[in-house]
Amino acid sequence: MKIDCQLTRSRARFAAITAALLGVAMIFTTLLAPPTQADPAPLPLDASAIPVPPAADVVIQLPLGHLPPPPMCHHVAGSALRTALGAVYATVTENNCDTTPDTWAPPPPPPPPAPEEPPAPADVPFETVVNGNAADLLAHPHIDIYEAGRRDLENGEIDERVIVYLQWLLSKGYSLEVNCLKTGHSKFVAGKGSISNHYFGRAVDIRAVNGEHLHAGNDIARQVAQETVEEFDGDKPSELGFPWYNLTGLRNGIKCFANSGHQNHLHIGWRGND
Repeated sequence: MKIDCQLTRSRARFAAITAALLGVAMIFTTLLAPPTQADPAPLPLDASAIPVPPAADVVIQLPLGHLPPPPMCHHVAGSALRTALGAVYATVTENNCDTTPDTWAPPPPPPPPAPEEPPAPADVPFETVVNGNAADLLAHPHIDIYEAGRRDLENGEIDERVIVYLQWLLSKGYSLEVNCLKTGHSKFVAGKGSISNHYFGRAVDIRAVNGEHLHAGNDIARQVAQETVEEFDGDKPSELGFPWYNLTGLRNGIKCFANSGHQNHLHIGWRGND
């Protein structure tokens, strides 16, 4: 399109110059050429036939051949020149070209593309280390431990077997909410005179699994209980409390029980030497 417009402008300039030269030539031709005089009309033989106006209105009439040529040559040439320039302008306008000489410039370069946003970081699964280390357990993003229980872990008051078991569940992809370790539980087992394993830091209560609180219809929590009995290869707990009465009994060396006090959490405890 740029090349077509440049060609059109060149042709328009050439046509304008040609028209101007033709107009000048017409002016000079008209000025230099001898005037063409028509043959004088024959006078009537009878002079009395020529009407003579009153003396006050007498005018001198000359034959047509004695009149000087009308000074219209430059008007004719100018008209021709204007016609030629008008045609050139119409042609250029029709082609949508710029008639201003030497004003064309290449368009500015396009703006640089906006910088791409960095890709979102990949959701890398947290690598769980089963090592019995309390600090590693506290740093895990998928376990929620109540504040007093965190202090129990920080102070070294929780049995390593509890820590290993919780890390094992986390390594299987579960998220956990722990609501009781040592602090916050009574010294004795409810309704009995025996001392609770919580008192020695050898038990844990899990209130929710994968964000769902414990109840008898929680299939994920039921699965956790079954896997604890069948798959856990660490030091097996000695007791497991839950809300499912049909799973009670001694199973794989673990005393499984259900009662009204364990309808909303899993209780896992280990026997000690005391």
